[in-house]
Amino acid sequence: MKSTAGGINFVLGMADSDAYQALHEEIVHAFPYKDNQEIIAPFSYQEAQRLVTQGGGKINGVRGLLTLVPIRICEEYYGLQIDDKPGFARWTIAMSCYMFGNPTNDPELEKVAMAGAALVRPIVDDAIARAKSDPSKDTVIARLVERQSKKPESMPDDVIRAIMLGMITGFVPTNTMASGHMLELLLSKPDWMRQAKQAVQAGDDDLLQGCMFEAMRFWPINPGPFRVAGEDFLIAAGTPRETIIKKGTNLMVSTQSAMHDPRRVDNPDVFYPRREQTNSMLMGFGLHWCIGAPLAYAQITQTFKALLERDNVRRAPGKDGKMTTFGPFPEDLWVLYD
Repeated sequence: MKSTAGGINFVLGMADSDAYQALHEEIVHAFPYKDNQEIIAPFSYQEAQRLVTQGGGKINGVRGLLTLVPIRICEEYYGLQIDDKPGFARWTIAMSCYMFGNPTNDPELEKVAMAGAALVRPIVDDAIARAKSDPSKDTVIARLVERQSKKPESMPDDVIRAIMLGMITGFVPTNTMASGHMLELLLSKPDWMRQAKQAVQAGDDDLLQGCMFEAMRFWPINPGPFRVAGEDFLIAAGTPRETIIKKGTNLMVSTQSAMHDPRRVDNPDVFYPRREQTNSMLMGFGLHWCIGAPLAYAQITQTFKALLERDNVRRAPGKDGKMTTFGPFPEDLWVLYD
């Protein structure tokens, strides 16, 4: 987090501390919960509806919709000016791969991520400068700049930049992967698609959200977080599986497996959109529970709503209808609709 932001840490890279709590408070202040229903949901729906209408019956469901709507939110809500939107998507994906999917410390991933970060940081710095010269528009960066005017010692430009780099990298790539997986699953499983469309037809946004994130439980953004043990730790004490994990051990904590464990999850192999959220670990847990989860729920649900309002949403024939990726991230998947 420090290296991509230019030296300042972000909450996802921090242990609990006074510094963590202070930064978390600033982020929550800049991204208030009410914005998700008042701003993010209607904007996502309207923007997705515009793109779907513009497509005229065929759209690149990932690059032309599921990735583009989060980028437009970065412009209109965050306050960025993004001239090269396809490039911006790939730069942030490179950063995400380095931060969240690099358990072997691959130097090539680091190299590409640093190149991407070097292209994203000036976009954020430009937005900060524009917010200072014209604070009249209500954007996240404008709110942070306003906080800076009141408490300059704790909100310098590099802290604003770190907040924005973290919230961008955790938003555009993550939502691209999550919603790309959802789209592929709906197109592959007619009954899941039918249930999602019924939720749209009923005007039940909560049920539609349940459909989308229940699908994601079957194909999450990763099998679980990569971690390094910070101390010796005993797991499964008193059972035949009792094991000591040594300090320094590389770990992959399989949240995907946990979400399908019948000892905890009822009927784990059944698609059940009204499933209790306690059966899900899609957004993490505890200190590092996804700080942008409410934003992601609103954006993804409303983007799919605009698409699923159309009749006969289906995979394009031939190679267009097969998902292609940029690294592990969905990039192209053409969809037809009436």
